[in-house]
Amino acid sequence: MSQIKSIVALLFVAAASSSFAADEIKLAGASSANPAQAATAEVKKAPISKKLNKAEVDALLAKPAEILLIDLRRPDELTNIGGFPVYLNILEKELEKNLAYIPKDKLIATVSNHAGRAHRGADLLISKGFKVAGAIGAQDYEAEGGVLTKIAKPTPKYEVNVDIPGVVTKGTPYEFLYEGFEGTEGPIALPDGSAVFTETRANRITQIKDDRGVGIFLNNSNGSNGLAFNAKGELVSVQNLKPRVGVIYPAGKEKVLADQYDGKPFQRPNDLVIDKKGGIYFTDIGVEPKSDKDEPARPAVYYITPQGKVVKVVEDVQRPNGVQLSKDEKTLYVANTAGQYILAYEVKNDGTLGARKDFAKLDSYIKNANGTFSSGADGLAIDSEDRLYVASNAGVEVFSKSGEKLGVIAVPHKPQNLAFAGKDKKTLYVVGRGAAYRFPLLAQGYTGRAK
Repeated sequence: MSQIKSIVALLFVAAASSSFAADEIKLAGASSANPAQAATAEVKKAPISKKLNKAEVDALLAKPAEILLIDLRRPDELTNIGGFPVYLNILEKELEKNLAYIPKDKLIATVSNHAGRAHRGADLLISKGFKVAGAIGAQDYEAEGGVLTKIAKPTPKYEVNVDIPGVVTKGTPYEFLYEGFEGTEGPIALPDGSAVFTETRANRITQIKDDRGVGIFLNNSNGSNGLAFNAKGELVSVQNLKPRVGVIYPAGKEKVLADQYDGKPFQRPNDLVIDKKGGIYFTDIGVEPKSDKDEPARPAVYYITPQGKVVKVVEDVQRPNGVQLSKDEKTLYVANTAGQYILAYEVKNDGTLGARKDFAKLDSYIKNANGTFSSGADGLAIDSEDRLYVASNAGVEVFSKSGEKLGVIAVPHKPQNLAFAGKDKKTLYVVGRGAAYRFPLLAQGYTGRAK
């Protein structure tokens, strides 16, 4: 009995089989017209088990201690169609192998959609000496006015997979909020603790509130990707439909801060961070040419000075993506999607950068389907202890302020970006591949800026 219990289905699913009775009618008609079909009809003999009607099924269900229902459908059929509140679920082909675990002191009824499989299972049990009441067609029972039990698919248990001291405890439940968004990038905390993120393909910014409420924060975002707040509380974004960096919120305050460098328009601005002086570091991941006639990609990191001048500060990174500052703003981190390391640069007084250094080695550097290697390194965030969080192929990779690897938090969908939010800023929002998640952490996000 223990083995049978181990295969009890809590899921249900759809796909009706043809009715045994309908098959019998077709075969009967065929037998008079075609001798070969008649021979086949003889092989498919009428079932010896009785097909139970609604009244007979209800009478059995009224005595759950005396009846054992064996449902021979797939779990997916049970989910979509429904079943009965007292049953054991096992596939028809597995039934004979597990006869030793079925008690012979119980009255048994078998179940399928229209009783075809149920008859075959019931007949097998009768031949093996079991007490069988009959076969039940669940959909036929419903057609007669019976009500099937519908059980929703159980919500998977989402728990953190790793223990990172000071950051998160293994086994901590987290929320898979929603999926199906049209592009997921640029999460950032609002002053009330809720989070917004960009849906780049849908050309909007979406808000997720503490109560899981979802709403449109801003439409027509010009394909915004990364987000940041300046000292005036204005929302600044890097934008892709018309490539630029500019203020997009509040309404009436919109303005373009930069849309070109050295006379050439930006290609694909990706992420940004604003320093305490009001200067803006942002990445342009570039656009790979599709033909020899197209302009070459121009990946770079730029700095818009507080006075509005655009300076190119990095041009030796293949695919600069996420960008972030340390708490003291003496170090600029850059995620190179194509590389194995998070890069670090010393920030000089005028906002320009020192030499490039390999700061942290990523676990996520793997070969893609096209045969090239990539870490998938994307969005970056820091916490109050200056730890660095990286969205990558591996999940959320966490590093100490010295670049020591602390652990990797697994995420069901590959993450693209992340940010701390919540009233105490101890909630990590992670977005990627159209999905959004919320992780409660021990660590607190850096409170010196929105992200």
